[in-house]
This record gives sequence, structure tokens and C-alpha cells, in this order.
Amino acid sequence: MTGVTDYYWGHGDPEYDAVYAEESVVGDVGELIALAMERKGVSRAELAERCGVTPGAITQRLDGRSNMTIRKLAATLYQLGYDVRMELVDRDTHERLTLDAPHGARSQPEPVQRLNPKAFGVPVLSSKKQVIHRGVSIA
Repeated sequence: MTGVTDYYWGHGDPEYDAVYAEESVVGDVGELIALAMERKGVSRAELAERCGVTPGAITQRLDGRSNMTIRKLAATLYQLGYDVRMELVDRDTHERLTLDAPHGARSQPEPVQRLNPKAFGVPVLSSKKQVIHRGVSIA
């Protein structure tokens, strides 16, 4: 079993749900970096050179084999010309917690719109060419 089937098979087990949540974020980060690379027309080899690592290290960041720190994520996306903006969504209330401005200015929680494409994992491009993928955006 893979993907959604695995999730429903183990859903309800708190330990399984926690691991699934972790792996979902790891997968999303890799997909988001790949999307940014595609958008900027940057190859793995070129990104590796910019980051001062091997192409294999970039492959590991993309496929989740590397336990990438937030610092490495920010540095990788910086080399692609993007900044990271974080958003948390409460699993029970579906409220969003974001920072309106970098470095600590907090916003008020907003309810997640249930039909919002972001809620379904569909990348959404705004008029400012900001990429939003599963609640995480890169500017």
C-alpha cells in the first residue's frame, strides 16, 4: 500500500498519524524545492554549485533522504531567489497562524477556507508570482 491508502489504513493510530504528518512535510518540502527549481530553470547540478554541496546532496534534499534543517531549507531556497514564509494550520479548528512580517510580527488566526486549492495540496500562483504549496509559501 502507498500514499492515501497507507494513510487510511493506519489512520487513528496516534503514532502512525504523527509519523505520517512528518513524512508529509518532508515530501512537501522536496516538492516545493523542485517546483522552485523548475520555475527558475535551475538544474540540480547548478543548485548544488550555488549551495556549495554535491548534486547528490541536492537529490537527498529533494527526495527526503536528508534530514534537512530549516537553515539548509532557507539557504537552498535563497540560492533559488526565494524567501520562506511559514503558516501553521490548527488540525482541530482549521485556523491559520502566520507571521505578517518577517521576524516576529504575528497575525490573527484566520479560518481555512475548505474549498481553497491550497487545502487540497494544489500549488496556487498569485499575481505576485508567489508560489504557495500546502500551506507553505515561497516569495
